[in-house]
Amino acid sequence: MSLNNVRLNTVLKSFKNWINCHLDSENLKVDNLETDLQDGLKLIYLIEKLSGQSLSKPWTQPANRLHKLDNMNTVFNFLRSKGLTLVNLSAEDIVDCNLKLILALIWIIISYFQLQALGGASNSFNSEPREIFLRMLRYHLKNYNLKILNFYSSFQDGKILCALIHHTNPELIDFEKVLNADNKSNITLALELLEKHWKVPKLLDFEDFCIDQKSDELSVMIYVILCCEKLGLNLNNITEEDLSREASKSFRFTKNNSSDSILRNSHENVKAPNSLKIKNDQSLFNKFQNKKEKFIENTNTNTNTNTNTNTN
Repeated sequence: MSLNNVRLNTVLKSFKNWINCHLDSENLKVDNLETDLQDGLKLIYLIEKLSGQSLSKPWTQPANRLHKLDNMNTVFNFLRSKGLTLVNLSAEDIVDCNLKLILALIWIIISYFQLQALGGASNSFNSEPREIFLRMLRYHLKNYNLKILNFYSSFQDGKILCALIHHTNPELIDFEKVLNADNKSNITLALELLEKHWKVPKLLDFEDFCIDQKSDELSVMIYVILCCEKLGLNLNNITEEDLSREASKSFRFTKNNSSDSILRNSHENVKAPNSLKIKNDQSLFNKFQNKKEKFIENTNTNTNTNTNTNTN
């Protein structure tokens, strides 16, 4: 299996697990993102669970395409009512099982509701959500002297996850041991403690944190944001000045470490929208959509290659 396929599978797994942990029902469990959402029912139940609001009564047994489209339009209308711009997305795309656009829609849902859960919807900071989350982590873990630069290499040794636990409940973890432990021990310990004490589902496995030098950021970010929500770490009472100080600390570190210059360019110089609200975060959606399109294209190429080889 190619590296791109591995990454795509990691995204599929994390998105699917995120949905299932919020639906919290065996009857509604999603097994295949490409086909299980096409009638709109599970998406309607997911939105209702996340928002605490009742949507229009759906077709509970959609018998044809029109019923499925009606359900899906209920989802789209709700998202638009919240100010979300659904670029190049339609109800037909989801009903027709377009995986690339299904992933884009799920990412929009995750971003919007996780921002709300962390207090982001009520704050206005001049950065994109990814950068806000990184700065939030630096703020809460400022006493741990950890390099929090991104959602891939920074998380491969497990120290940040363990620090989040120690920051919340120091009695659960010996951080001195964490500093000297290997990556697998730290990540395994963190995943187990987060699941046992805070009911954080294991969206990812140890291997998902260490796929070459760039584990998929989206998958790790989704898990870490969910952890922060369950641990009660959020953006409440954090000011723009607080986050700006954490950003400047990171910039000083990357500026003095040439090997990390690419990291600085990738997240410290991002052109920021006017608000943290997801409706203004078009750049994040575009980055996600382009990345997923490359994954799908590589997957299709590999599939066609294998087919031709078998035929010959």
